[in-house]
Amino acid sequence: AGEIAQKLILALEKSSNLYLEEILQITTDNLINAEEMVNLYSINMIDTIVSALVYYPVETLKVLESKNFVLVFFKLWFQYIPKLTRVYDLKLSTLGLLSLINVQSSALASSQMIEVMSEVGVMLTVLMEKLPKAIQDLEKRRKDYDGELDGAGGFEYGEDDEEEWENEDADEDADAAAQDDYLEFLNAEAAKLKNSGFYDDAEEDVIEDPLASTILDGLNVFATFKEGILSVQANAPQRYQVIFQKLNAEQQSTINDVIQI
Repeated sequence: AGEIAQKLILALEKSSNLYLEEILQITTDNLINAEEMVNLYSINMIDTIVSALVYYPVETLKVLESKNFVLVFFKLWFQYIPKLTRVYDLKLSTLGLLSLINVQSSALASSQMIEVMSEVGVMLTVLMEKLPKAIQDLEKRRKDYDGELDGAGGFEYGEDDEEEWENEDADEDADAAAQDDYLEFLNAEAAKLKNSGFYDDAEEDVIEDPLASTILDGLNVFATFKEGILSVQANAPQRYQVIFQKLNAEQQSTINDVIQI
């Protein structure tokens, strides 16, 4: 349900306002009432609220405030950002934070949001550090799997019926082998994630399917990041200082490197 809500908001953009409040009410209630927080469930719920932040930051903050959920949500989100591995999740969190830092000043006037903004710069740095490798790894897995599929095909059909039947059987066997390879690939990825110490065996796995496409695939997140940072720097210099005041020299270098691309 969370993934459907995200797709609805991100696909409809500003036209999703008809459904926004209901989606946010249900999502926040689910997070508030959750008896346990497994990774896949938590990330889907967080991503749904972040999707709303991308296009409706003011309205989203108002719903969180009405539930007395502002600091709880941002604390939960910021705890998960260093653990994110999927390119989609990393891009979405970047978009959510960029939308937040460029919102009108009155929406950020509360003491709660001032506290939140002081942590945003660190979170943006974490995302910029993780995204290049995540994108590179996903592209590599897609190429590797495309190569496996190419290697499974390429049958020549003969002229007589007997050879044609043999090739049809071989084609079916190749399709089955390709499916088995794909399942084996996904299982291997799940094992890697579990062995990394990120996920517990009792939790649902968060795996990036190399064959799946997302609405954010075509987004140049680094160009969007540069535009968003330069915007807040030009239009709200005091806010810019608050956002990035906690960064050390290495983190500042990360931000500057992306801006200079």
